[in-house]
Amino acid sequence: MGRLIVITAGRFLALNLAKLGRQWRAAAAARMPTATGDIREIVGQPVFVPLYNLYLRYGKIFKLSFGPKSFVIISDPKYAKQILTINADKYSKGLLSEILDFVMGQGLIPADGEVWRVRRRAIVPALHKKYVASMVNMFGDCALHGVDKLRVAAAAGEPIEMENFFSRLALDIIGKAVFNYDFDSLTHDDPIITAVYTALREAEYRSTAPIAYWNFPPARWLVPRQRRCQEALKVRGK
Repeated sequence: MGRLIVITAGRFLALNLAKLGRQWRAAAAARMPTATGDIREIVGQPVFVPLYNLYLRYGKIFKLSFGPKSFVIISDPKYAKQILTINADKYSKGLLSEILDFVMGQGLIPADGEVWRVRRRAIVPALHKKYVASMVNMFGDCALHGVDKLRVAAAAGEPIEMENFFSRLALDIIGKAVFNYDFDSLTHDDPIITAVYTALREAEYRSTAPIAYWNFPPARWLVPRQRRCQEALKVRGK
């Protein structure tokens, strides 16, 4: 009899805690500003541009809803730390895993749970503080090289597409730091550079597209942008 009372009391407590949790989440969602609009406001331009404008309007945390998709946008380092470190096991990479699957598969960035832990342990030596410190000078050299390119363009009155510029600068840094290879993508084009850039832009596009039509195999060759993506993946895989 005593055991039955304890079990019943435990279930009663768990049920009420679950109800309180649902009520708290509902109240939190009600307090969170919601940004709605036309998906065309984001598609076709660097995604951080409209997101920054929405940040100025709605603040550090808001929900972004476009058709069937809904995202919580975080623009505060304290919230980001809470999600990425303190309570990381409470969150899934979700959409990130889906949109990067065609580029990275189950690599470190899109992986979750145990798969992520195995990948993370494998690269720990490369993330040692001494190694990162030794890379600082290289980061600085790449940044100065980028500044020189901007100065030349400014002196000549030539426009610079900054998203493309920073993507190439990041690729140069990753090439030297991870692969010990100098892409020098700020100076010249290369099929690999173009392929990487195309794949990354496709991942950005898929994050906001309302329908995952690319999962329909014929679309990969019938739709021009998907055909370019498939060709880029072939180049990248060589």
